[in-house]
Amino acid sequence: LATFKVPENKAATLGAKRRRPEVDESDVDTPTSTPSALLTPQPSTKKQKIGEGTFGKVYKMEENGQVFAVKEISALDPKAKREQVMLESVKHKHIIKYIRTFTEDDRLNIVMEFADRGSLTQMVQKAVRDPEMLPLFDEQNIWRFLNQMSSALDYLHCHKPKRILHRDLKV
Repeated sequence: LATFKVPENKAATLGAKRRRPEVDESDVDTPTSTPSALLTPQPSTKKQKIGEGTFGKVYKMEENGQVFAVKEISALDPKAKREQVMLESVKHKHIIKYIRTFTEDDRLNIVMEFADRGSLTQMVQKAVRDPEMLPLFDEQNIWRFLNQMSSALDYLHCHKPKRILHRDLKV
């Protein structure tokens, strides 16, 4: 699940200088010691379905006052563990963060950061209906969006030890 993130405090501010999108040390999050522990969720923490993809469904989950996205996949699917390992290994400031994994009723649940503004497509659709959001899409911010997406894709394509090709980009 890769959606676009806009920090609320930086949504409409940008320097005028344009630069070539590239990965530098400030783009890559330093690895944390988040284990892929198999945890059990608190009862009834999954709330609403917010999406569905090739692998499964995505739900919004609240836990200890924080909101997360939970990707639910069949634990019997041989690709499920590979998906978990890949998400655990990706650490970049413009890619949704992996939090942890738990199993429930033969379903692998991958807990990730929740992007409260949704995808870039959803933001554009909202801006069409709400003129107050239009400044978010001035030329400087559009270049910033492109820079962030290019940086994230470059990181994935150069990922070590194995390159990652993103086949389900949410714009």
